Amino acid sequence: MRNEALTITRLLTDLQNQDYPNFEVIIVDDHSDDGSWKVVNDWLTVNPLKSDFIKLINNNGTGKKAALTLAVHHGKGEFIMATDADCELPETWISKTIEQFDDQTHLLVGAVRMKGKLFVHQLQQLEFASLIGSGAATLGWQIPTMANGANLVFRKSSFMAVRGYDGNSHIASGDDEFLMRKIHVRFPGSIFFNHNPDTIVETTAHNSVGSFVNQRIRWASKWALHQSYFSKFLALLIFSLQLICLLSPWLILFDYLDIQLGLSLLLIKALAEWLFFIPVLKLLRLPFNLPAFITLQFIYPYYVVAIGLLANVVGYQWKGRGYNSSKSPY
Repeated sequence: MRNEALTITRLLTDLQNQDYPNFEVIIVDDHSDDGSWKVVNDWLTVNPLKSDFIKLINNNGTGKKAALTLAVHHGKGEFIMATDADCELPETWISKTIEQFDDQTHLLVGAVRMKGKLFVHQLQQLEFASLIGSGAATLGWQIPTMANGANLVFRKSSFMAVRGYDGNSHIASGDDEFLMRKIHVRFPGSIFFNHNPDTIVETTAHNSVGSFVNQRIRWASKWALHQSYFSKFLALLIFSLQLICLLSPWLILFDYLDIQLGLSLLLIKALAEWLFFIPVLKLLRLPFNLPAFITLQFIYPYYVVAIGLLANVVGYQWKGRGYNSSKSPY
């Protein structure tokens, strides 16, 4: 929790309404300066959680990885369920997630759904669904590529075995994906995607283009730092394909590409993406938004290429802290 005074009570209410009988809640305040700590204390005074134990503690380091590490060490249980302070949880989040664990499971990647009513929110909803689907698809091959810390569950013993975020704690972002890859290396075949729609976590879409771009630059900045060659190849492949789509109209205009061939390739791409979205949107319980889908066909190539380039040369803001392109705080 960092500066989430406006959203944290919503999360606490969702935790209070969980149908799982015995769990503990650990909230780590990462140096909030908006009164988040007081908001939590005031809410707990009036609405005590029905869990067996709750801790509200200050981060003794700086940043999300330090906060998560502190929370894991304070946790008494074997299963650690991580989410963000600005998220909403279904009442079955804990119970239906724990059902997915067996002796071979060390980490479970959960789905996250964006919500919002405006068209700009629906664009983000569809784009974000593509990321969730891509991560689920590669996990089906037991090749972990993407995860989201808003809905991530792992064994405490696994976290300790790989020494948590040692080796990447200096990188501000990527707590979810770096941990996932370390567990994959240490315990091959132990990471799965949670396909139960009753465990989906919701988060609110961005209201401004600036905040959206800033978040995506932060996410994209992690890819160059991954040790996985497949992940780097995947990032390069996506960038290259979208660059081709971006250049196609110009190649057609200047007669470097036959117009019928160019349009056929773009239609095949759109059809493949539509087929990809069908099971993903069904899982996320989202309708297929045709206007948003068509709009993304035109703007997505520009967005991917721009973010891919900017992530390597500009910094980003995260929770009121600034980071330069080398991922160091300033």
